[in-house]
Amino acid sequence: MLKSPIKWAGGKSRLMKEIEVVYPQNFVEHPETFTYIEPFAGGGSSWIYVLQTYNPKAIIVNDVNPMLINFWEVVKKYPTELCDVLEGIQSKYASMTWEERKDAYHEAKNAFNELKRHYVDTDIELAALFLFLNKTCFNGLYRTNKKGDFNTAFGKPANPNVTPVIYNRQDIMELSRMIQNVVFTCGDYKHTANYITDNTLVYLDPPYRGTWTGYSQNGFDESDQEELARFCNSLIDENCYVIESNSMCHNNFFEKNYPDFHIKVVNNVSRNVRPTAERKVQEILMYNLTA
Repeated sequence: MLKSPIKWAGGKSRLMKEIEVVYPQNFVEHPETFTYIEPFAGGGSSWIYVLQTYNPKAIIVNDVNPMLINFWEVVKKYPTELCDVLEGIQSKYASMTWEERKDAYHEAKNAFNELKRHYVDTDIELAALFLFLNKTCFNGLYRTNKKGDFNTAFGKPANPNVTPVIYNRQDIMELSRMIQNVVFTCGDYKHTANYITDNTLVYLDPPYRGTWTGYSQNGFDESDQEELARFCNSLIDENCYVIESNSMCHNNFFEKNYPDFHIKVVNNVSRNVRPTAERKVQEILMYNLTA
């Protein structure tokens, strides 16, 4: 357990208390007997929270984005080297003018995309550029074009005179220590079913239905949402506890495709629409109470 919890930035950080309410009671009471699986790793706030708060027997973290998994593998294996590279990036960026920062962002984006084309495994420079772009792009969005190149625009901060914090060395080192037993995998979410054990909790945070699908070059359309529903129903058949977050909709899609799930509406969830503004939205949590 960390001396002081790390509040890792991620889209689910604001929803964690709502998610935690629907955790199965035997997971809450005996997490050491559970395997916890996240087929869509995303920003990381949910599985990091679970690791810090419950520390289950095993945690499996998967994502289709190899750059995200590369980042976590580098944090796990080479935290000191990663911090050294990030320190150089952060120091140089802090000394730049506003116009120079915009140029530096586009240079970093081009370098990142070029390195991606030759990526094999566990690349420290790629991981550093990935975090830098995440901290300086528009709303922290990872978006790709049809070629698979990262193409999110530069993010204009609320105050251009304030230099964004690219990284925190203490947090990176603590995270590295904490995730040594986490299993990171990259690929289609369905392969995570191979890690199911007697006591398994699966939390899914897919690209939301009806929202943008540019996270990967293949997108995530309506047929993918239907396939995801079939996968979740199959997890119940495997006696798993399953929780899924998704967008609120009013055409009975989820009631139809998740017949054995409870559906809970969560109101007033804050979502960034630009760096200086938020809007309140409705989301849903779907879950089964028994396994």
